[in-house]
Amino acid sequence: FKYSDVTFESITPAEDSVISDKSQNKFVVKFSGAVEMVENLTFVNMGQGATQAFESIVPNADKTEYTLTIAESVLETLRNEVYIVFAANDAEGKRVQGNNGEEENSCFAISFKTVIGVPDLTVTENLFLGMSDVHKSFIKWSDSFMKTKPLV
Repeated sequence: FKYSDVTFESITPAEDSVISDKSQNKFVVKFSGAVEMVENLTFVNMGQGATQAFESIVPNADKTEYTLTIAESVLETLRNEVYIVFAANDAEGKRVQGNNGEEENSCFAISFKTVIGVPDLTVTENLFLGMSDVHKSFIKWSDSFMKTKPLV
């Protein structure tokens, strides 16, 4: 197996960025040469084995840059993290080597922290969304409120 000579160059926003608003739903990936995205390996990982297609995947004119757009309605359902996956082949059909998987299954898997609030929740609920102390399916509200006090 031989990987493409084309390489992944960058993603915007940068990998260590925090997504704090559902309007931050566009991810721009850049490659060193022209590529085609592999549709069945380009998606949003929703967790627990579920995936969601991007709302759109739009290349620039020379196909060295793609804008991957997640539907805002999908992004606002993701708590703590958005995990995007994409794969690309060069003009000769060779796979661009990713950071996950091997050979023809090689792809890029990149996660971003999310802190998208839910308008109908309290400050405490938003701060600890997805991280609350749970015991036998019940949230330990007293613990959550005590952890919130120093933050507000």
